[in-house]
Amino acid sequence: MASKKANLLGKPMRSGVQNGTPRSKVPNGILWRVYSQVLISGALIAVILAGLGYLGSDIWLASTQWLIMAAVLAGFGVYAKLEGGVGFKKR
Repeated sequence: MASKKANLLGKPMRSGVQNGTPRSKVPNGILWRVYSQVLISGALIAVILAGLGYLGSDIWLASTQWLIMAAVLAGFGVYAKLEGGVGFKKR
């Protein structure tokens, strides 16, 4: 058997390139963790803006709309956290 990887047509693939697009040098797990942190931070900011709106100064959206945004961002943040791998670091 050949040790080189082949694409669907049986042609050998060039190293670092798959289907014409270069491979990322950053592992997917790390990207998902970064996405998770950004989304959860956005949810926290949305909750703060909802609190400011409750005190009397709505910023762009009403307070309830900011809370909906926080729930959606937090949901996607949890999904990204699960995709990135939850638990201890691999040694």
